[in-house]
Order: sequence, then structure tokens, then C-alpha cells
Amino acid sequence: MSYYKVINLLLFQAIWFTAAFGQSQYLWILGLLLGALVILPQHMMKEIKVVLLCGGLGIAMDSVLALSGILIISDTNDMLPIPMWFMAIWLGFAATFRHSLNAMLKRPLLMVGLAVVVAPLNYIAGARLGALEFGLPTLQSAMVISFSWLVVTPMLIKAYRFAVKELEAESSAEPSWFSEVEQGRKS
Repeated sequence: MSYYKVINLLLFQAIWFTAAFGQSQYLWILGLLLGALVILPQHMMKEIKVVLLCGGLGIAMDSVLALSGILIISDTNDMLPIPMWFMAIWLGFAATFRHSLNAMLKRPLLMVGLAVVVAPLNYIAGARLGALEFGLPTLQSAMVISFSWLVVTPMLIKAYRFAVKELEAESSAEPSWFSEVEQGRKS
């Protein structure tokens, strides 16, 4: 595994824990971590497109869950169905697609299967940390979340493939800070 895949995974975990523990009080840290996830990869424009498209799908899914009362997030303002820190988790997750989760995207059935099982556990962990509550009993909420991920994961995979394919033709090697460091290490 390349150094960047490990860094990518660690940055996403930092986003998840910062959001779950700090919620809105650490938005500036979440912004810095998201910025690092987008700036460090070699092709920043590809990264931004994947993050916005796939992150947007996830944000839409969780917004529906919040509006339907399945997820209750007390930190939400009147303008948005889910708070910015919750959106940061989705944007950070989408930023793992080209890197630490790339191998999973090549195995769609495995990714869907894991998402259906693992995703609800993340929401339950978030609820135990006090970041959110469920509008239904935990088991029922987990089943609805699991079904939501069963629906959205294939859409995320298709959106990822679309975003990457769209930019492959116009891809110019935009070196990033991290790619220059890795190239210097190889020489």
C-alpha cells in the first residue's frame, strides 16, 4: 500500500472522529482535513469532482434520513437537513474512493455487502458518542440505514466511475506536493 493510501485513510478517520466528538465546534479542523484530502492527490480536479459528486449523493441520502426522522441530529440549523460536520464526513469518505477504498470499488458486490453491514455500525457508534440519535429503535434504524446503503452504494460506484472517466480525457499531470515528495524519494 502506498504512503498516500495510508495517509488518505488516516485523514478520513481524523475527519470521522473530529466530527463525531466535536461536531460544529471543530468545523475549522474539518475544513483543514478536507482540504488536505483534496490538495494532496496528484490530480486535484479529479479529486474535487469525485468528492463533490459522490459526497453529494451521500449527503442527499442522509438528508432524506434526517428529514424522515430516522436520524435526529440536534446540531442542525433550519436551513440544512444535516449539519456541516455531518456533510464533512461524507466529503471525506468520498475522498477515499480514488485511494484507500479504490480496491473495493473494483469489487462492487463486496463493497455493497460490506457497506450494508459496516455503515449502520458507524451510525450506531456516532449515536453512542452523542453525535446523533435515532427516531426509531436502534435495530429498526440500523435496518433502514442498511437498506439505504444497499441503494446508494451502487450509485456511489457509478458516480465515481463517471467522475473519473469524464476527467481522464482532459487529465493533465497536475503535480501535487505529495507526488513531488514521492518522486523525489524514488530518485
